[in-house]
Amino acid sequence: MILEPVYGPHPSRCFGASLGVDPVSFSRGCYMACAVCHSLRQARALKSYTTSELAERVARDLAEREVKVNTIYVCGSSDPFLYDDLARLLRELRRISDSVNARLVTRTPGYFQRAVDEVLEVVDTLLIPFYVADMEWDSLYQPRTNTTKSEYYGKLHELFSRARSSEKLVLEIVVARKGPESVLGGYLDEYIVQARRIGAKRVFLKTIDRPVRDQGIKPVSRRVLDMVREKLESEGVEVLACQRTQGVHRVKSKRAFVEVYNHILRKPLRVSEVSEVYGDFGVMAAESLVDKKVASKVVWENQLYYVPSR
Repeated sequence: MILEPVYGPHPSRCFGASLGVDPVSFSRGCYMACAVCHSLRQARALKSYTTSELAERVARDLAEREVKVNTIYVCGSSDPFLYDDLARLLRELRRISDSVNARLVTRTPGYFQRAVDEVLEVVDTLLIPFYVADMEWDSLYQPRTNTTKSEYYGKLHELFSRARSSEKLVLEIVVARKGPESVLGGYLDEYIVQARRIGAKRVFLKTIDRPVRDQGIKPVSRRVLDMVREKLESEGVEVLACQRTQGVHRVKSKRAFVEVYNHILRKPLRVSEVSEVYGDFGVMAAESLVDKKVASKVVWENQLYYVPSR
């Protein structure tokens, strides 16, 4: 099966139709291995692309497939900051995003911070995920860097301290649960204290909306999100909430089998989303992937999703 660095457009609640660019592309697993993550497994290594080839591929995808996007989103199977030439790649993508009137967004768990100043100069938003769930830290995060909770939070504090004046740096607080919501309450205060110590001035606040690496993790209610919002705003934090998913313009697809596969490797899709983005041929491609045991169908929160097979 062909692995490619570009996927989508994905119907994102926060960024509209977002075209994903995955510069690391499964060549190494993410060092944090967060339980609340859409990367369900490591796959096979992708062939090596140069920075210019990656940017050219994005431009070609937008033109050939007549993709209309609101955001070019540089993230996928691992931390984009593991890509050696990230700053240059983002500069090339900036020219493309400006030409199609789209935002340029990237995301990092924040442990490795090389080139962060250059990245902040180029992007519209740099997201730092911060997961809140009723799980102990070493279950929620399973770092391969031999780092402790205090060391990791120290790294995030260092990152926000360096970029204190930049509104582009945003903490992405994702609230989820593994048990009943009543259990989550005992964990909230500690996480909110840690979020404040990190020093974020602006946060995206949301819950999960599709299966993640640990499929036992579920979304939380609006009541819980409102509770977290109130606590953060009382501390002077600006809270940004993601809205409903915007409609996605259907792509002009000639290789639905490959495109659907590359998309669900990074982000599981509901059956209705596959139809919306890729049309009837996309649904046929997804069903063929299931028949070949490359993908699976799972019911999660009363919705049917295509996910990569484990």
